[in-house]
Amino acid sequence: MSTFGEKINALRKAQGMTQDALAEQLGVTAQAVSKWERDESMPDVALLPPLARTFGVTIDSLFGMEPETRYLPAAQRNFDEMVLRINVDGPEDKVKVNIPLALVKVVLEVGASMDSVSFGGADLSKIDFGAIVRLVESGAVGKLVEIETQDGETVVIEVV
Repeated sequence: MSTFGEKINALRKAQGMTQDALAEQLGVTAQAVSKWERDESMPDVALLPPLARTFGVTIDSLFGMEPETRYLPAAQRNFDEMVLRINVDGPEDKVKVNIPLALVKVVLEVGASMDSVSFGGADLSKIDFGAIVRLVESGAVGKLVEIETQDGETVVIEVV
């Protein structure tokens, strides 16, 4: 895992920015940016939002904590490469299902129902696959849902 300073350095270089240019944009000195990148100091908390906006990332990602759910721009969404993962982890059973998202979308588009979908004893009939497809069409990917049932099962639905 990279440090905060390494992350700032990499993001700045990826933008083709100099330390001077970043400093000017944020209203600080180039020496301050240099100290951040060497992990000798941290930016003021008030600078985190403009710093994140400058690099087009979240504040969480500046600190190496990627959000579990993120949004992709339309140009980066490719249903043919996405997979719907459903993991059921319970006291007695573990079920992992990987379904190409393109298949889910086709099944729904032709009017077929996925209400009878069941894998390894895990009843997936309550999952609104149409809502999942709509979420992904709007750009949501990553972990979409995590539910812990009364039976002690954990159900995780994600799109990768």
